[in-house]
Amino acid sequence: MILVSILGDFHSSILPIFYNFKDQITKHILVYDDSKRDMQNAKSISKGIKKFIKKNNYSFLELNYRLDEDSKEALDRCAKYILTLSAIPEDIYINTTDGYSTLTTILNHKLFKHGVNFLAYDMYE
Repeated sequence: MILVSILGDFHSSILPIFYNFKDQITKHILVYDDSKRDMQNAKSISKGIKKFIKKNNYSFLELNYRLDEDSKEALDRCAKYILTLSAIPEDIYINTTDGYSTLTTILNHKLFKHGVNFLAYDMYE
C-alpha cells in the first residue's frame, strides 16, 4: 500500500489514517504546499514519522513532495507523479482528510479514473 497524505491547515489530522494503515504501508508520501508555514509543518510531521518508523522497526519509504497548490500545472504534475509510484494504481491511497480543496479536487479528477483510492475521515466526529 502506498499512502499519500496531503498536508493542510490541521497538519496532525493526517496521522490517524497513517497510524491505522501503518502495517500495510510500503511507501508514504507527504504532499504539502510551498508556503513557509506548510514547509515547517511538513518538516515537523516528516521528522516525527521517521522517528516512528525507526522506533517501531518499520521499513517503508518516507518521501516528501512539495508543490505550489495555487498552480494548476503543479497540481497536474503532482497527479502524474502519484501515478508513477506504483504500476498498480489500486495500491495507491490518498489521505485527503486535511487536504486543500483545489488539490483534492484536481487529484480526484485526474486519479480516480485510474483506480486510485481516496480516504478521509471527519476529525470532529
